[in-house]
Amino acid sequence: MYPLIRISDNKRIIALWLLRCFLLISFFIEISNQRWPILYMNILVIGVSFLPSFLKRIFSISLPFRFEILFLSFLVFSVLIEKVLTGILIELILGMFYGVVGFIIMYIIYMNSKIKINYSLIMLFSFSFSVAIGAIWEVFRFLLIFFLKFNFGEMNEYATAIGLILTITGASIISIVIFIYTRFLKGKFFLNLADDVARANPNLFSISENRVLDIEHIISNGENENVEFKSTLRTNVHTGNIDKKMEFAVLKAIVAFFNTNGGTLIIGVRDNGSIEGIEIDGFDNQDMYYRHFTNLFKKHIGKEYMPYLKTKIIEIKGKHILLVECAVSQHNVFLNYEGEELFFIRSGPTSIILNGRDLISYITKRF
Repeated sequence: MYPLIRISDNKRIIALWLLRCFLLISFFIEISNQRWPILYMNILVIGVSFLPSFLKRIFSISLPFRFEILFLSFLVFSVLIEKVLTGILIELILGMFYGVVGFIIMYIIYMNSKIKINYSLIMLFSFSFSVAIGAIWEVFRFLLIFFLKFNFGEMNEYATAIGLILTITGASIISIVIFIYTRFLKGKFFLNLADDVARANPNLFSISENRVLDIEHIISNGENENVEFKSTLRTNVHTGNIDKKMEFAVLKAIVAFFNTNGGTLIIGVRDNGSIEGIEIDGFDNQDMYYRHFTNLFKKHIGKEYMPYLKTKIIEIKGKHILLVECAVSQHNVFLNYEGEELFFIRSGPTSIILNGRDLISYITKRF
C-alpha cells in the first residue's frame, strides 16, 4: 500500500520532532537549573519550529525540504550557542540566516522581472533585509524586557548596540560569501534554494517569459517533485503519429501537481533535458496549440480549475516550449478520462495513481 506521507515529508516530520524533543529536554534541564534566559530561548524556538507547518496550512506557502533543513539547523545551532556562549553570538547567526532569506526573496523578484540579474544589488538587499530584521528583533526584545519583565541575562546599556553590530557582521559575512560563491565560483546551492522556493509556490511566484536563462537553469537541474518534462503534447516521438497516451501523460502530471505541492510542467523538453520543441506536434500556429491544450484541460480536468494554471510559450535556442505552472489546489482534483475518474499525486519525479483506501485516506488528510 502506498504510504500516504511521502519520503520527504517523513524526513521533515522526523527532523522537526527530533528538534522538539531536544528542545523539550533542554527546557526541563533549564527549569531545574533556573537559567531563565535559555529557558525563554527554548520556548521561542519551539514555537518557531512550527512556522513551516503554519505557513503551509494558513497561507498555502510551501517551504522546500532543503530550506527546512537549513531552517532547523539554524534553530538547533542557535540554542547550542545560547547554552555555550550565553547569547554572545546569537545575533551573528541570526544576521547570517536573515541574509540568506533576503537573498532568496530578491533573487525570486529578479526571476520574475525583465531586469538582468545584478548580484551586487541582490547582495545589497540581502544585507539591508538582514539588518532591518535584526533591528526589529532588538526592539522586540526591548519590549519584552520593559513590559513583560523577561530576563535575557545580564544586559547593560550597550547590549542593543552590540546586538546590532553582531547582526550587521553576520549579514556582511553571509552576503560576501553568497556573492563570491554564486558570482565567481559558480556555485548553485543558494540559487537552487531560491528556485526550490519559487517552484514550490507557483501560485505566489511565476517565471518571467523573458527570463530564458532561468528556464534553462531549471531544465539543467532535471526533473524532481516539482518539475516534469514532456517531449510533446500529442505526438509520439517514436512513431511520429498522434497518440492519445501523450495527452494523457500531460494531463496526469498537471493533476498530480494540483493534488500535491504544485509544480512546473515543461512541454517540448525530453527527459534528458534536450529541447525538442512544441513544433513537433504539427499545429499551424501557437494559437491553435493553446486552444488544443485548453480544450483538453477543460474537457478532462475542468474549467473551474483554470485559475490554478498559468501557461506561457517561450522560445529557447530557436525552438518553443510550453511552460505550465500549476498552483496547489485547495480541493481534490480528478482526471476524467475514458469514463473513469483518476486521482494522481506526485511521488518524487513521477506521478502515481491513488485509489481505494489510499485515496480516501489521502483526501481526508490533505483536504
